[in-house]
Amino acid sequence: MQCDCLQVAGDPRVPEYTQSCSIHHRQIAPVSPKRSNSKNPRQFGTRIGALVVGAGIVVIVLATLGLTACSRSTGSIPEDQTEWKGATVMMGIDGMRWDFPKAFALHSMSGIADGGVRAEALIPVFPTKTFPNFYSLATGLFPNHTGILDNTMYDPMFDARFRMGDTSAVRDGRWWEGEPVWVTAEKQNKRAAVYFWPGSEAEISGRRPTFSMPYDGSVPNDERVEQALRWLSLPSGQRPSLILLYFSTVDDAGHRHGPDAPETAAAAREIDALVGKLRSQLTRRGFGHTVNLVIVSDHGFSARSSDRVVYLDDFVDVNSAGILSLGQHVTLWPKPEAVDSVYFALANAHPELKVYKRENLPPRLHLAGHRRTPPIVAVPSAGWTVSTRRTDQRPQQFSGGAHGYDNIEPDMRGVFIAVGPAFRTGVRIDSLRAVDVYNIVTRSIGLEPAPNDGDASIVPRLLMN
Repeated sequence: MQCDCLQVAGDPRVPEYTQSCSIHHRQIAPVSPKRSNSKNPRQFGTRIGALVVGAGIVVIVLATLGLTACSRSTGSIPEDQTEWKGATVMMGIDGMRWDFPKAFALHSMSGIADGGVRAEALIPVFPTKTFPNFYSLATGLFPNHTGILDNTMYDPMFDARFRMGDTSAVRDGRWWEGEPVWVTAEKQNKRAAVYFWPGSEAEISGRRPTFSMPYDGSVPNDERVEQALRWLSLPSGQRPSLILLYFSTVDDAGHRHGPDAPETAAAAREIDALVGKLRSQLTRRGFGHTVNLVIVSDHGFSARSSDRVVYLDDFVDVNSAGILSLGQHVTLWPKPEAVDSVYFALANAHPELKVYKRENLPPRLHLAGHRRTPPIVAVPSAGWTVSTRRTDQRPQQFSGGAHGYDNIEPDMRGVFIAVGPAFRTGVRIDSLRAVDVYNIVTRSIGLEPAPNDGDASIVPRLLMN
């Protein structure tokens, strides 16, 4: 599914709206040919020097002089571990619905769940979109405390618009509030490494992760796993204690084919194979007793249909509605004098559409109270899409799968699975909220968490100490 940016008349501050989509649709400037020629662009060769001491006695000294974040692992752990006590690797799988591991027979994930801890469902934040959820997973904060209220937002103080496809906005730290886990780690003298995660390209609180990658969706998933292993094979003084990895494969297939399609099952199995590879490699390389593995997703999926579409222009003049985003979560920024008329035109317009003014948003959505909260928010029932007749002339675009709906919808739930020396074994809980993950991850590597919205009482139920 592509992100179609369509021109709509209305408030000149927000001249366009876009359908919801996931991180992999961001357009990042291509890397230079020099970097793109290799999956390992910053690898430096290892220098080997030989020194002959005495007659007939040869001592060969191997000196690794140029090891960087992207250098290839030798498959062995450096001997000096005095500055490194262990690590947590968190894999973020975009679009992995709560029931996919069982429905698609994902043996690696199911096996890890059996030997560690799992939640039957991970409850995402609202809206159930990629940027708000991955950043809430990283901070333990609800969107009205992170400032990331959507994939597309307007800030009246900045008089600026944020879109996930806008590289300059994504890398602008003023949009990202709260303290992500990689900043927490760096503040407490532990290195963090991030391979694609919303927020990781910006400087936040004056800090960045020690190792990070600018988003490039063309990087093979296998290379991301290999890089994590290379990071873990760095000398103790350079090795990260926290690694975050992002994968969009399941989300790609879910949007294009729908959540129940064989193509989506194949995508989920591809990622499951990577989970199995990472786990086995951690064990083979001697990290089984020092590295934790946490698997999360940002949301689930519902199937869409051209029979389930609400057209706004059947009820309101779209020229005055100030449309910022449409799809499975609608945000409207009409001019102040038009807010009431637009709201009342939509409030009871369709039985499958709930409409809220900023001041009466349900508290459970945790969307109110921020200057970026839109004046009007509308949420369709799961499986429905909100669009306009004058711009959408392609019925086929309403096929496949979608997310962004109310986070109480069962189809929007994700996964949480964890295993490793810090975690208990054989623990099952009914559900876990996305904002609870931050406390778990920080505590798993001995960090003091920053203030957050998570429930700290869940930590001792899942962690050993």
